[in-house]
Amino acid sequence: MIRETRTTPTQKPASRTGIIQHVVPLRVNHADSSRILARLTRGQHVTILASGRRWAHIQLHNGSKKLEGWVRKKYVRSQDTR
Repeated sequence: MIRETRTTPTQKPASRTGIIQHVVPLRVNHADSSRILARLTRGQHVTILASGRRWAHIQLHNGSKKLEGWVRKKYVRSQDTR
């Protein structure tokens, strides 16, 4: 199944590493009312694919499984990998 994700016009390409700061829901879309895919815990490493004003589009590597979704931007701390 191919899932289309919508992006907002204010998003900037990111593709950098981040760390989750609290226990937060990983959502299907960038809305508090959207379905929850998983619960992320503090300290989990994620890849930030895009970042908007309030939401970050992230990818989580969970073993061999990759999950992609949205979290509130304030709960992800970006890491500079350079």
